[in-house]
Amino acid sequence: TITLDESSSLKIDEGATLTYNGTALSVENDQTLTLSGNGTWDGSGAITLAGGTLSVADTPTLDSSSGILVTADSTISIANTLSGSAGIAINSDSTLTLSGGGTLDNSSDLSVNSTSATLNLSDISTVGYVDLVNGTLLVPNTTTITNFFNSSGGSATIKIKAKNMISG
Repeated sequence: TITLDESSSLKIDEGATLTYNGTALSVENDQTLTLSGNGTWDGSGAITLAGGTLSVADTPTLDSSSGILVTADSTISIANTLSGSAGIAINSDSTLTLSGGGTLDNSSDLSVNSTSATLNLSDISTVGYVDLVNGTLLVPNTTTITNFFNSSGGSATIKIKAKNMISG
């Protein structure tokens, strides 16, 4: 695992692809990895959010086959659009907060897999796929989820703040 010791930035220019097939890249303990540009992150190396933030500027694509694994309370802040086929999994007693007002145009599942895991749609306009296997979905603001399901029939809770709605 490669762990960020301090906040870092990675810009991938439009038309360019960064292929990363190394060990997991871990964003921990209030560190921020800023992904910018309009290019593509590809490969088999996962991004692990272990208490850090993935901040997305511009409109990059994330096509890593290993996706993003959330192992501690973390944030993905999207100012514009993050698209791609990389899945996102919350497998532990963790909260993933989506913020920034943008769109997560994911074509693979954002999976909430643990009964003690939480997906907080704090300030996100649209999310592509959410599989609420177990755990809790918090919707404090109006949000659109394009594809929403509970694939295993597990125990799940949805909490929507008054006067807000979830659509899809």
